[in-house]
Amino acid sequence: MMNNEAPVPSAHGAYNVYVFLKNSNGVVDAGTGNQQSYTVADVAPVWTSYTASDSPAPSAGGSDTVDYSVALSDGNGDNDVTNVKGVFFDSGATNHDCTANENNCYIHSSCTLNAAYGNSTEVEGQCQVTVWYNANSGSAWKVQTEVTDETNNVEFADLSSTITNPALQGVNVVEANIAYGALAVGTPSSGQSISAANAGNQISDLLVSGSNMCTDYPTCSGYTIPREQQKWAQADTINFNWDSQGHILRASASTGDADTNGCANVDMAVRTDHTSNSLNENLFWKLKIPDVQETGSYTGANTIQTTGLTSCTGTP
Repeated sequence: MMNNEAPVPSAHGAYNVYVFLKNSNGVVDAGTGNQQSYTVADVAPVWTSYTASDSPAPSAGGSDTVDYSVALSDGNGDNDVTNVKGVFFDSGATNHDCTANENNCYIHSSCTLNAAYGNSTEVEGQCQVTVWYNANSGSAWKVQTEVTDETNNVEFADLSSTITNPALQGVNVVEANIAYGALAVGTPSSGQSISAANAGNQISDLLVSGSNMCTDYPTCSGYTIPREQQKWAQADTINFNWDSQGHILRASASTGDADTNGCANVDMAVRTDHTSNSLNENLFWKLKIPDVQETGSYTGANTIQTTGLTSCTGTP
């Protein structure tokens, strides 16, 4: 007579098996068999490799993706792994338990899982997070993943090295045109406005400059209105006083004060939500036609660009 050992089930949990005796001729004992209980322990997944070589490179006003892959094993089988969550976070500002936000915490709630070929206990995961231009700049960013199995065992893994998110400067001018309309000579226009949005991750001031207006823009070989006939202002009201307020439009701008250098001291804040306009900065404009000026339709171009971190030294 021989005793065949019953195989241990591969899934976690409690199982009952029955052991029967066979004689040398293979005849099974006519009895009902002896019940034997087995409990297969539930084990947490174990990380076997982790790759996150991709660094973010968003453009001003845009976004980029961070890709990374993970490999792990689970003694209860590859089907026991139910989810892998990816987190890209600024470790100088928060940790991997952060709440998703565009400045320092990006979460991909479910990575793509694939069973590793040829092994029933190994799983591969492909993760990707989208990073917006307003994510904090610096070299303290980390990638972290959280894996969950069927019984809600959770295992964490952080990339040991840090990833650099670049510093970005940029501005988005929401209104593409300043429409002054039909004006009489010698009279300032009504106030017009444009709004500027920070399209980077640095607090910035603005440089304001422009060109002459002309009837055959951009050639400008015909009639012109000098750029000095335009003024811009940061005022509490759109209709600032032409004679006592505002700054003459400069041909070029640099850091310094508004009157001499065309530098708007706005300390334009980094946006917390790339779709929100709540932090936009307004600039107000007027045009005064010279006392002697040929009639016609005049067009010009004004330029709004960022400086560095709050580089204006005057108070516009």
